[in-house]
Amino acid sequence: MKPECYDYKWGGTPWKISGSSLFARWHENPKNVFRLVGKAHDIVSLGHTGWYLDEDGGETTHGLVFRLNNNKGFLAGGSDPDNDAAAYIETHENGTPYVYDSSDEAARAADLLAERYAESSREAEIEARKELKAQEEKEEADELLEAFSFAG
Repeated sequence: MKPECYDYKWGGTPWKISGSSLFARWHENPKNVFRLVGKAHDIVSLGHTGWYLDEDGGETTHGLVFRLNNNKGFLAGGSDPDNDAAAYIETHENGTPYVYDSSDEAARAADLLAERYAESSREAEIEARKELKAQEEKEEADELLEAFSFAG
């Protein structure tokens, strides 16, 4: 069950993680605003240390837990593999972050958020590869058609 939301002013727009009911918002440097409690897998036992973002297993993301500076709760987030300072934070659809009562609860939510983000990323990569392959096949077919047109 999700607790009450915390009215924190954010820049940017929340986005829905594809294939899930979760929303998140990028934060360029959440450590400047919130206290990093730690990685989800260091807070609760998860049996893994993150989720692959691509089919090749080259990039990963993992859950992060932040504590509000007023000690009134915890936020669930995920790591950005391209920027150690940035993170995505779980939010309501309107963009206000979810606030959890305990770090354990936030860690489990952060792990789920990272898992769904990774699934979405892998699915997007598969679609992009399919589109690229289709484009390459079309270009090859067009070249063959043009070659046969000149030959005849």
